[in-house]
Amino acid sequence: MSDEGEFYPAQSVINCDFCDTHVNVTWVCHTCDVSICQKCKDIHLGKKKFRDHKVRLRGEEKLVSPIRTTKCHKHSSIDYTAFCDRCKIPACIKCLVSEHKDHHVLDLKEAFDEYRVQLRSLKENYKSQKLSEIPKRRVLLQQEKERINTESSMALDQIEKERAEAITSLNKVYNKLKNDVKLAKESQQKDVEEKSKALNKNENSIEHLLEQCDTHEASRDISIFKFVIECPHSVDFPPNEVSVGQIKFVSRSVSLSNIEQIVGKVMTNSKSDNENKTRSSEKNIPAVDNKITQSFMAPLSENEFSKGASVIQYEKSNHVWMTNDYSSTLYLYNSQGSKVTSISAGFEIFGFDMDGNGDFIATDYDNKKVKNITRSGKVTIVISSLPSEPLGVCVNNKQEIVLCLYGSNALSKYSPDGRRLVRKIGEGGRLFMEPRRLTQNGNQDYCVVDDYKRVVVVDVGGSHRWTYDGQQGEKFNPDSTACDGYQCLVISDYNNHKIHLVDKDGHFLQVLLTREAGIEYPRGVCADKDGKLWVGQKDGEVHVVKYRSK
Repeated sequence: MSDEGEFYPAQSVINCDFCDTHVNVTWVCHTCDVSICQKCKDIHLGKKKFRDHKVRLRGEEKLVSPIRTTKCHKHSSIDYTAFCDRCKIPACIKCLVSEHKDHHVLDLKEAFDEYRVQLRSLKENYKSQKLSEIPKRRVLLQQEKERINTESSMALDQIEKERAEAITSLNKVYNKLKNDVKLAKESQQKDVEEKSKALNKNENSIEHLLEQCDTHEASRDISIFKFVIECPHSVDFPPNEVSVGQIKFVSRSVSLSNIEQIVGKVMTNSKSDNENKTRSSEKNIPAVDNKITQSFMAPLSENEFSKGASVIQYEKSNHVWMTNDYSSTLYLYNSQGSKVTSISAGFEIFGFDMDGNGDFIATDYDNKKVKNITRSGKVTIVISSLPSEPLGVCVNNKQEIVLCLYGSNALSKYSPDGRRLVRKIGEGGRLFMEPRRLTQNGNQDYCVVDDYKRVVVVDVGGSHRWTYDGQQGEKFNPDSTACDGYQCLVISDYNNHKIHLVDKDGHFLQVLLTREAGIEYPRGVCADKDGKLWVGQKDGEVHVVKYRSK
């Protein structure tokens, strides 16, 4: 059928498109765009779904498709004449009596007009978005560009400041080392001079004795008897007359990774990451108290760098065990600051935990051993960690021993009798730079203090759960962690004089204690079963906080 508008003479003899009978076809269904005889017209309009079709006498108007039609993709010789509202596709007359039978069908022009209205509505929506959303988002993107420039400039300034501080500190260290060499040189040179004088004195004594020998030998006098009997047969020289000691520089391993651990790193958290970090856990966590109720001095070592408790473990109500990583003794203190008892281990204890028998599992860094210490003070070797030095230790709920090993980027797990079970937990994802201390929380995750200025949490299988590296834009230097009864993590922030509280999913909750509250260089922390929080400091002071209600 032509799009140009053909006219059909009334009363012309044309086959009926329904029954294909060669009769006097006088009717046209404009909805279906077909010619029909009187009989088929009555049947057509008698069906419920076709009652609204426009059927007119031939010749009353043009029989032309209201829109530019297309041939049916199934019946290539027939134009589309209707629109199936159920299937949302055009249909020809043959389609209407086959796959679209009993479907709700619209006149093609009506459907076209309806969809054209919808198209115009879409067009208006697009125009509205173009006029409103696009400019708004351009402004936001421009603000993001400015934020990026500002934050990157601030980061570069902080890096430059850190570099300057590092260079200043490094120069101080090197100047001190050079001065140490100078003092050692002067001291040993003085020692050499004194020994040289003593040697000259010995030489003079020998020369004098030789002269006397020559005199008595030449005199042939009986005084020779007395001289030989009374004179010393040799000259006594002082011990180690030559050696005065050594001057030797023992270097530490200085590498790029070590420097990065000291200086810091660049973080690129997304907005959603930042929002997640600052919101609280969905679990109802009761409020905590941050008032220090008791403080006392408990110096645990003679080391000037750090005398305070680096590890604190709960013993019983109002009692904790403490040690310092330069101390060879475990101390039991009560909350009033009285030392109840102590156990000497005979080696410097870097870290310790208690097993199910109440014995202490302690790391001997210098001798590369992990040892069992009984309450009576008996010490036995459980693990040899050669070639690595053991650092932090945790006895998990299965009584397995989990270690941080120096120079390792993972954790190692051992059976209670010292057999290695897992060589490296968390190695696959390179989760740690230098794991230092660890604890296990209530859902059996391992919470690890990494020397890369962060706390990394992995599950029992070593899969990464979350990482906490402090509040955005602030320095963070974690020293120790403890888990409370709500699986929240308490973290001591050494250089920044803070105690952080983080929920079990790594979301920051609050800063519990600061320098203003009396905290300075916090080290070991312990959240006991009585609801108290114990905090050890570098100078040996211990603070007790009524942290939570039981």
